[in-house]
Amino acid sequence: RILIPRFFRTLFDGGVNEVYFQLKQTKEIFHNPTLSLDCEQASMVTCFGKPPHIKV
Repeated sequence: RILIPRFFRTLFDGGVNEVYFQLKQTKEIFHNPTLSLDCEQASMVTCFGKPPHIKV
């Protein structure tokens, strides 16, 4: 659990401003009160981009 926030912090400190996951062939598993999501394939998409400094 400690590594998860550290992983995302290093992404955002490295210039990433958007992260999302694309999941394929998902299925939900219910265990009261927990919901789990299982999938065959997952892709993490990161978007880098800081607005360029423009002098007008």
